[in-house]
Amino acid sequence: MHAQPADPLIILSTDGVPRPERYAFWARSVFDYFQLDPLPPEEALAFEGRIVTLTCERGAIHHYSSSAVSGRRTRSHLYTHTGDEIGIGYMIDGHAVYEPERGPPIEARPREFFCFDGARPSRLTLTRNRQLHFVLPRATVIEAAGGRVPSPQAIAQALNRSPLAVYLLHQLRRLTRDAPRLTVPQRIVMLDATLALAKSVLCACLQEGPQAPGEPGLYARACEYMNRHLHVCGLSAAHIAAALHCSRAHLYRVFAEHGMTVADLLRELRMRRARQLLHAEPDLDVGTIAWRCGYADASSFGKAFKRRFGLSPLEWRACVRRAPLPAEALLED
Repeated sequence: MHAQPADPLIILSTDGVPRPERYAFWARSVFDYFQLDPLPPEEALAFEGRIVTLTCERGAIHHYSSSAVSGRRTRSHLYTHTGDEIGIGYMIDGHAVYEPERGPPIEARPREFFCFDGARPSRLTLTRNRQLHFVLPRATVIEAAGGRVPSPQAIAQALNRSPLAVYLLHQLRRLTRDAPRLTVPQRIVMLDATLALAKSVLCACLQEGPQAPGEPGLYARACEYMNRHLHVCGLSAAHIAAALHCSRAHLYRVFAEHGMTVADLLRELRMRRARQLLHAEPDLDVGTIAWRCGYADASSFGKAFKRRFGLSPLEWRACVRRAPLPAEALLED
């Protein structure tokens, strides 16, 4: 007989814990890799926290909220915990300050990333906060960075400036939201896929250079323009460059710096839009979906969709209808 796979999902909350014990429970169960600072009695009694975690040997994903908390990661923690992990957080609400023993502090406000190195003594201060968080083994981060160990500051800056991070955040949020409704095998599959996405996005972000002088956010603005005009059948690099008031050659160079071409990204965005429409409007015929996604005919659209996803549009829609999971959990916004 095959052993039942371990469930990667853990949900912890202070709701069912007596108030005098809540802060100690949080310190012991969630922040065991830090030595938390003591709180005044009235703040300890009012402490609240909740965390949704999916974890395996390849990494972990967290979505949590808590009252203000602070503490130190000491050298003794490096002996009791492996210290071979890199943690990356994204502040939804609140303010974080990470202070490594050596190196500049990292501050993160709402809609910003911060990063901590598990092998370094450090101090962490959080106001009342909500955040998404993922943890990767050091070896995974080194591989994503091309054989080196980036500083926590470099990782945070790379993610903050890259539009690709948005796609990762959507997936982290959806997985932690929908995980309780999945079966254990489904959780394992989606956790593996999301950690692989995290590694890929981190790799791309660390390889991206700063924006060209005088052209801040050109790549992001191009992506936004493309998303708003996917229905235009003749949309081309020339049209996009004219709309953004830059030369076509410069637009090509900016996309090349991000490791892709205008045509490749346009095709990918159209495929994602098509997948959303197939689920969101189940009575919409394939020809109309093709037209809304900028394809002149259903035949060329169907071939492109099958090349991308391995199924025809109708086959994909049929699979979604059979799935026990709400299909929007698998789609980007």
